[in-house]
Amino acid sequence: MDRTPRVWSLVLVAASAILSATGCATNRPTEVASRLVEDEDVVFVKTIALPETSIWFIRFARHTWIDYRSDGTWYRINIPTKLSGIRNSKISRPMALEDARGERDIRVLSAFAGERATRIIAHLREVEEQPFDYRPWPGPNSNTFVETVVRDTPELHAKLWGTAVGKDYAWPVRAGWTAAGTGVELDTPIFGLMVGWREGIELDLLNVLTFGVGFWPPSITLPFLPPIGPRFEVPVERE
Repeated sequence: MDRTPRVWSLVLVAASAILSATGCATNRPTEVASRLVEDEDVVFVKTIALPETSIWFIRFARHTWIDYRSDGTWYRINIPTKLSGIRNSKISRPMALEDARGERDIRVLSAFAGERATRIIAHLREVEEQPFDYRPWPGPNSNTFVETVVRDTPELHAKLWGTAVGKDYAWPVRAGWTAAGTGVELDTPIFGLMVGWREGIELDLLNVLTFGVGFWPPSITLPFLPPIGPRFEVPVERE
């Protein structure tokens, strides 16, 4: 029996785990929450690796979603499965602040609090639960959805990792500001190019192979791996 797929699967999972722990890893939810004021409005954009039960050649990929707290209650906006459609529903505080699911670490990509979060939430509340035409690759998928919500919500921004397959999906073409808010991008079904201060320079091929260099924080993006670079603290952005 050909063991090549299994070997490469183990290599990718091990490399991803090592680099997530020691490289350009963003903060865990409890770390960010420790810098919040009790019960203030909050918005988190989060990411997690796909389950190890996924097909070996997509285990490098990541899922992204948005959690927010309004009037002391936590909510989650995401597409949890390919058949679930869009969900904007209440969740418990332990769910909102969990740092991992099993051995898969949850990371916060960007965080907002106070009046700025309140204004963002006013737009997020307009995201309704509804069916979604989901395709794992090239998209649109859950990462396409979150990228679109972030881009279309004033004062909300996030730089999704290169392993968030589907974030660059566009048909037939998209050109404009990035979801991180400090750059511009051009996306097509074949390739995408993004340039900006938070974004750095990033080239995407076939919505899977991503290469890039980050300016701030400094980082290197390579296919199938999390960003490589020094560890940094995700700021909680207020007024």
